[in-house]
Amino acid sequence: YLFRTLPFEEGYTATYTNVSIQYWPPPTPKVTITITGTEVVETPAGSFDCWELELTAAGRTLYFWIGIEEPNYMVKYADGMTIILLTSTNGLKE
Repeated sequence: YLFRTLPFEEGYTATYTNVSIQYWPPPTPKVTITITGTEVVETPAGSFDCWELELTAAGRTLYFWIGIEEPNYMVKYADGMTIILLTSTNGLKE
């Protein structure tokens, strides 16, 4: 995800248009991403200080936790039905 390149600071908000070429004509929902704060996240790969990001698009809200320290791993993802946690950093390029 390109979210790792955001200018991380609490309260940061940005909007962009997402284009999915899976369908024609492609849907182009507006996406809003907000950095809502920080949180310590426990995962199988360890404990990480993270930025919490809230993404809203097409009536859905998704959450991402991105590590504060570089290389800003995506540590956790949640969409209300699924939670995905980082299990290892072995083999990940920094």
